[in-house]
Order: sequence, then C-alpha cells, then structure tokens
Amino acid sequence: MKQATKFLLSTIAALALTACGTKIVKPADEGAEPAKAAMTLSELRPLLQERSTARWRFLIQRDAAKAYDYLTPGYRATRTREDYAKLMNERPVKWKDVAFIDAECDEPQLCLVRLNITYEIDMPVQMVGKVESIDVQNEKWIQVEGEWFHLPDVQKDLR
Repeated sequence: MKQATKFLLSTIAALALTACGTKIVKPADEGAEPAKAAMTLSELRPLLQERSTARWRFLIQRDAAKAYDYLTPGYRATRTREDYAKLMNERPVKWKDVAFIDAECDEPQLCLVRLNITYEIDMPVQMVGKVESIDVQNEKWIQVEGEWFHLPDVQKDLR
C-alpha cells in the first residue's frame, strides 16, 4: 500500500509540474482584428506632425483647454483641464507659430518630436519692448492604445 501511495503521489507531482510549464493558448475571437504591424517612421512622421502642430496651434490661440486632449492619459489623471489651461494660458510668453522639424522613434511606442516655436515676450528692460525669437522644442510623444499623446516634462511645468 505504501508503494502504491508513493507512486500515486509521485505521478500527481509530476503532472502538476508538467502543467506549470504548459502555455494555455486561447482561440482568437472570430470578430477580432489581427494585431497591426508597427508603423514605419515614414508613416508615423505625418501623424506626429499633425498631432504635435495641432496641439501647438491651440496653445498659440490661448486655447490650452483643447490642447489638453493631446496630453497622455497619465498626465491628465494628475492635472485637471482647468489647471492645465490656467498654467499654459497665463504664461508671459506669446507663442506665435509652430513648424515641425522632425521625429525620431527609438522604440515603437515612443518618439521624440522636434518643433520650432516662434514666440514673443515683453522684456522688462526700458526701451527694449517686445522681443521675438525661435526656440526648438523637443517633445516626447507616446502611443497609448493606438493613439499618440504628448508626455509633458513635469519639471518644465514647475518653472
């Protein structure tokens, strides 16, 4: 009897260990779409250009509440639309124009977008007045559930 119990326990243990290494594959849903292949950079550039410049056009128009929709869901979870709009719309700088330079994607869901931003600022120095300049902005854009969003630099927000 002891021999039979040992054999039975050994068999159960072996089956349990085998099951641990087995991968369970679920059949695909009949209505489900097959996984999309990653887009090439040449396909991504126009999409990133459109989204990044659209966001900046809202900022130029002092309509940061609409630009808010282009921010990552994670960032939007930490700051309300109203807070973001106030933060951006009350800056002393007046953004005037945006020009897309390029995009680089080191990872399939992370791209660096470079933009030229033309801006104007009132200089507090006597006899200087308004000064116009161009600044290159490097923005991180990430893909979340198939959509591209700007990931703001939180440290810049605090300045």
